[in-house]
Amino acid sequence: MEPDNVKILSLKYEIEKNLGLHDQAYESLKALQNIDTLSTKTRERLAESHFFHGRFSEAKLLLEQIDKTALSARSRLALAASMWELGEKDEAQEIVDQISLN
Repeated sequence: MEPDNVKILSLKYEIEKNLGLHDQAYESLKALQNIDTLSTKTRERLAESHFFHGRFSEAKLLLEQIDKTALSARSRLALAASMWELGEKDEAQEIVDQISLN
């Protein structure tokens, strides 16, 4: 992995996201994930982008691969929302209940 490539793709993603270029930002995140496969932050961002694009199964799968204690509240909520959209309403409600307790 080239650290400079990670920095450039991260910056490219941030610029595209801030400009509202969601499709381009999504592609940048997928490229970033290919070279920075272990980054929790990248995985969370990509899962959020999957959710934005209606790819709930992909978002759920990606978030479930991350240690639950490492997930941000926002990512746990994205996981719950993805599960809800996939018809897993009881499991989604459990996650939302856990978030509300913290």
